[in-house]
Amino acid sequence: MEECLDEINDFVQTLTRYPPRMIAVAMRAHLEILLRAMLECDLCRRDDIKEFARDLEQGVLEETNA
Repeated sequence: MEECLDEINDFVQTLTRYPPRMIAVAMRAHLEILLRAMLECDLCRRDDIKEFARDLEQGVLEETNA
């Protein structure tokens, strides 16, 4: 997992010509496609995606309130 995160981070660091908000929106769109594909291929369940979304929101909001 750490190696994958490092590679994604390295790639995102190359996107300096784009504002952070644009990168976030593009990543959201990509994540939506990925999660939909995982759901359609029975690699996860709807409840897994709902839990993932809740955990993501909680993690972001906890960081900003720290």
